[in-house]
Amino acid sequence: MKTRPNEPAIDERAHLNMEELDQRLRGLKKERSKRLQKIVQRQSDGSRLEPSKAYFSPKEGLHGDRWFKSKAKKGEQIAIMDTEVASIFANGQSLTLFGDNLFLDLDLAETLWPAGARFQLGEVIFEISSDPHDGCSKFAKRFGKAALRKTCKAKALRLRGVYAFVIQEGWIQVGANVLDLQC
Repeated sequence: MKTRPNEPAIDERAHLNMEELDQRLRGLKKERSKRLQKIVQRQSDGSRLEPSKAYFSPKEGLHGDRWFKSKAKKGEQIAIMDTEVASIFANGQSLTLFGDNLFLDLDLAETLWPAGARFQLGEVIFEISSDPHDGCSKFAKRFGKAALRKTCKAKALRLRGVYAFVIQEGWIQVGANVLDLQC
């Protein structure tokens, strides 16, 4: 697999087997802070920036992220992952290795956040995409085949996360609360 020269390093020794993943995932917290933990801008050269504050718009998504220059679909504009789940899969590796833009302390299960659901972070309003955020060969290489199998077996739990797109532009700062606009 071709990688960009500045992507975060992969440590295959960190890959967990299915039994280890099951055990750790059973320990997920029930109560979550519903806060933004990390913003990641993916650069064209493969490097990742972690700004504490960033601007988002319907046209460009996360400003400064390579998505705007790619041929990705609008439904795949912003990739979001549950920080706790990401930490389990990463097992000590950098969370920037995922390539997702936002890491939230939030359960992203489909029953809680169906396609079309809207939420606000800072000034920005997002809508959950109907495009599935599935693992791929990159995911398996970075986090192991067991991690990929686990995300495939539990699609409704959205362990791999979700895609969203920007409805209302504005600024977001790490630590912002998720406001559920479904009510």
